[in-house]
Amino acid sequence: MLHGQTTRFSYLPPQIVKEVKKNTTILNLGSYLTQPDSFLTIQLFDGSWLRVGPESKFSIDFDPTKNEMEIYLFKGSLKGLFSTTLNKGKVQKLIVRSGDAVFETTNGKFSVVRNSLSDSTNLYVEKGLVHALQTQRGEKKDMELVHAQETVSVKDRELDIHPAHTLTEKEMSYLKSNSHLKFKKIQL
Repeated sequence: MLHGQTTRFSYLPPQIVKEVKKNTTILNLGSYLTQPDSFLTIQLFDGSWLRVGPESKFSIDFDPTKNEMEIYLFKGSLKGLFSTTLNKGKVQKLIVRSGDAVFETTNGKFSVVRNSLSDSTNLYVEKGLVHALQTQRGEKKDMELVHAQETVSVKDRELDIHPAHTLTEKEMSYLKSNSHLKFKKIQL
């Protein structure tokens, strides 16, 4: 599902920006950008789902030799639903990289929000289990297991992740898409 405007920038020549249309295949080797008041819902080939929020930039990389899907979230937010039992093992692990944070899951429903102003990335887990990793220059520095109904924040250039804590009511309401995806009513 597509609402508003989303564009794709190809990393390969010709390097052009193209508007993403409904039912477009999501490709490797390029980045996607949702505009203000826009969002993009993607069903990946393995049956996983991603919902990308307004003003978000991301790319997807799938390497069939590793059997892992990697998503790079440069700014904004995304919600993911991933399960190896539902996808019948087509992809073994979903990895989201954002700043110095890496989030890995084999079964989970979660949201990742990148805050470029505070150089931090927040993870909100609704269901399942997600490994939160703090990295610097590709080296793992700290790890935290984040369970259902918990959240954690990973700050860039820090060596420790603060322990996960239970989601507050405000954080739970944020996870509901109707709280941040505003639709304008058209009167006739």
